[in-house]
Amino acid sequence: EDGQASKNWDRPWERANGKAYNRPKWFPPLDEKLELKLTYDSMYNYLRVDSVRGWRFAWDIPWGVYTTEDDPASQLVTARAVLQDLQSPETFAVARQWLTECLENHADCPAHTVVSLPTRLVRVSKLGEPESARLCHTPGQTGHYCALSYCWGADQPFSTTEKSYEAYLEALPYNDLPRTIRDALHVTRSLGMQYIWIDSLCIIQKHPEDVPRELAKMLSIYVNAQFTISAAGATTCNEGFLARPDRHEDSHNGPFFLALRADEDTMGSPLNERAWTLQEALLTPRLLIFTALNMVWRCQTKYEPDFCESLATYTWRHEERRPMTPTDAVWQRFRSMVKVYSKRKLTEQSDKLPAISALAEIFSSHIQSDYLAGLRRRYLIHDLMWWVPHDAEEDPQESEPETEISKVPSWSWPSINRSITFNGWDSTCVMADIVDCSVTLVSDRAPFGGVNSGKLIIRGYLKDISLSKKRGFIGDDGITMRGDATLDGRKRERGQKDQFWCFALGKLEGSLLLQQAIIVIKSEAIPGCYRRVGYFSVDSTVSPGWWEQGEKVTITIV
Repeated sequence: EDGQASKNWDRPWERANGKAYNRPKWFPPLDEKLELKLTYDSMYNYLRVDSVRGWRFAWDIPWGVYTTEDDPASQLVTARAVLQDLQSPETFAVARQWLTECLENHADCPAHTVVSLPTRLVRVSKLGEPESARLCHTPGQTGHYCALSYCWGADQPFSTTEKSYEAYLEALPYNDLPRTIRDALHVTRSLGMQYIWIDSLCIIQKHPEDVPRELAKMLSIYVNAQFTISAAGATTCNEGFLARPDRHEDSHNGPFFLALRADEDTMGSPLNERAWTLQEALLTPRLLIFTALNMVWRCQTKYEPDFCESLATYTWRHEERRPMTPTDAVWQRFRSMVKVYSKRKLTEQSDKLPAISALAEIFSSHIQSDYLAGLRRRYLIHDLMWWVPHDAEEDPQESEPETEISKVPSWSWPSINRSITFNGWDSTCVMADIVDCSVTLVSDRAPFGGVNSGKLIIRGYLKDISLSKKRGFIGDDGITMRGDATLDGRKRERGQKDQFWCFALGKLEGSLLLQQAIIVIKSEAIPGCYRRVGYFSVDSTVSPGWWEQGEKVTITIV
């Protein structure tokens, strides 16, 4: 607030609307004129946006363009948006038809059998009766229920707490609940269901024992749900998802709708930007998806309606439901999922491990190896080979405190709030040996959940280095090694100096190139230990065998 610009900002105080803004050096000035080029391919329904003048961005912005059949714009835009009245009886009749067909005729989908109910469920009133709901204690009972997958996006003052629990067993404050939850309750009764599981109501929030105990049951909760309601078009819990979108038009031009074309990372939906919803979508046997435009069904057998895959809506190929065997391919599939997951957002960074715990649990039955804060003991050297892509990297001096999740050990990818990727080698010559690795769990009831600490004792080649501006490093013997260095974007410990070491992990078998190493510093908090701060792919052609010139040492990384 003192008006001093840091080295990362060269236009620190620009003014707009009477306010001063601190602006990064890569951001365009407020008075810069921009010129964009729009190109629309009607055959492939692809609208491309390119910068022609002014600030240049190095990526495409791919949009799909849709309109309705009766709009004047339909003469030019051939892709159709089906705008359903999502609150109409006709819409719910279609949803009941999809559900009935799946339960009775789909051999690849779970059978229509009773299941063990979760600890708590919300019971809704029957359709035609006054709208009401109450919390029910249901352990040991059997029956059917659905679940809700949605973006919190805001505080929920009427969630279940120790103080409100007894009252909620009598009745929920129906009209005070967030709009998305009320919409979900309406869908539940409209499809003839009696119970629904909603996390903010069925878990006693901030309870030190109930939260970890119930989060550890996420796998069974979503696997056993008859279907999950996906509020894909709502950014926050207060938006709701049953109201039709506003349409703006004039007397000369027909309205049309823009939607980001889906990819496997975001799938064009606010819900797919959130970390918790990944496992919710993958584990549930059936999804009833409410987008901004329409209603979509997805089960193990098919999508409904048939055109939904052409829209930029919430869809994910449910490959994790295919038969799996305990092979390296299963481990690679989990790592691929982690790459997608790491790009998603969390309100509480301490949820980094809990929000993927159910998926970790289901994969562990096939990988059959200890789970260590997101890594597998059987593949530990290879799992240590994760790194932050350059477009997600930050100088650790400039990173904000919340970018690091302090209780997670630095050698594990959930320790940072960054998108990550893994080294893709299929055959790596290992250059280090694991002596021991352990983690301390937040709760013994949640072996795939959060951790309070972790320790990695590893033996291998350690080099004292200085990082250069050209992303190489200079060893203590004066030899400059070229390579690709990425820093994790961590905050520095108090008093930390620019002293780095590289610890070799492996190299491509039969090659002198591309040796892999992690960049570490000495921990100020725990004397005698190191912390990981980055990753290095080293081009060792300058000095083949450079690592092996010294003796192996044993270090502890926390």
